Amino acid sequence: MVLSKRRIWYLVVLCLVLASLAGQTGVLADPAESPAPVGYALGAHAPWEQTGYVEYVPDAPAATVLDQPDGTCDWASTFEEQVVCLINEERLARGLYPYKVSPILAAAAEQHSEYMRDHDCFDHQCPGEPSPADRVCTAGYASYCWGSCFVGETLGGGFPSAASVVAAWMGSSGHRAILLHGQMREIGAGYVSGGYWGHYWSVDFGSQPDVLPVFINHEQPETADPQVTLTLTNEEVSGCSGIDYASQVMISNDPGFAGAQWDSYSAQRPWRLNEENGIGTVYVKYRDPTGYEVTSCDVIALNIPRIYDLQLSSNSVTFLYQVGVGFATPASNEVSVSNSAGGSPMSWAVEGGGSVNWLAVAPADGTTPGNMLISVAGFETTTPGTYQANITVTSAEDPDNPEVVMVTVKAVEQLRRVMLPLVAKEP
Repeated sequence: MVLSKRRIWYLVVLCLVLASLAGQTGVLADPAESPAPVGYALGAHAPWEQTGYVEYVPDAPAATVLDQPDGTCDWASTFEEQVVCLINEERLARGLYPYKVSPILAAAAEQHSEYMRDHDCFDHQCPGEPSPADRVCTAGYASYCWGSCFVGETLGGGFPSAASVVAAWMGSSGHRAILLHGQMREIGAGYVSGGYWGHYWSVDFGSQPDVLPVFINHEQPETADPQVTLTLTNEEVSGCSGIDYASQVMISNDPGFAGAQWDSYSAQRPWRLNEENGIGTVYVKYRDPTGYEVTSCDVIALNIPRIYDLQLSSNSVTFLYQVGVGFATPASNEVSVSNSAGGSPMSWAVEGGGSVNWLAVAPADGTTPGNMLISVAGFETTTPGTYQANITVTSAEDPDNPEVVMVTVKAVEQLRRVMLPLVAKEP
């Protein structure tokens, strides 16, 4: 399974409550299809003040840094995923934890972009539309004890790419403060094309009680190394509706936390996944000084390159025996043993054959590349039928993946040879 950075968010897996890895909509479109008017539009809405503003700029800033020449965000297949990845890269570069995607925020952002386009409006609250906080609260985002959702928002109009709009936000102090906010933990992006500006971008940010996301390797979708880095968030807004600032954590690869122990909270720590290729999940319990607990988790695709992979040239060998006469085919067959994962030598040994005394294998062990000779020369019978036995080839370097060879002797009373006519083409 090669997931690389191109969609380990593929492997889309339900993780646990409170820690969602939901995908977003918004398939990449051709920016040239909907050219924007001269100039660009920006909007910022602060979470604490719950006030926002819009501004118009004549030129889009250059996005040289955010073009990610190192391919960090190459896995992102939608504009929304690109925006989230680029914003998280800006946060990580400044020592902040990334944002976790919230399906509620993503849906609200998508709907707001559509609303602005369809109603020819560029604002955080268009006519007939609720405020950003009310929009996400109505959609199901949890509010704090003062009765409101803690939400910020940035808008962009006319920007033809995720890199250009994120660069514009980072170039504006009001927008940059929201992207790099230290108290918001979740994000949702929505992009639509068309309308007056040609490209409408909305990103909603927020925190909600009892939702403390976990990040494996800073939200990268895949790793080739089971040794990873965990980033843990904490309640920085208010503990009045649930957990307060967590002082302890318990971490496990097991959802039941078998054998796990409480430890002091720290924002980052090393961790080792279960060493099985596929989707790896890490579970985290947070506990505040009052004993209140919440549970979160994150997933990542583990793709450890195999060094050893035992392989045989054949897993089935058949011999033909005529009763009273003997073998009509050679009574032995050679099978090669190799390491299909590379050139590293593997030791191997043959086991089995059951209770039959007519099956022999030589040599009984060896190293790759090598061969073993399977012989049934000792087979005798006066009864027609099919006789079978299995041998198993195992390797100390790949003990969980043995290879089995089924050895079959077909005993018949008489062999009938069919003579086919010779057909010659005229020259």
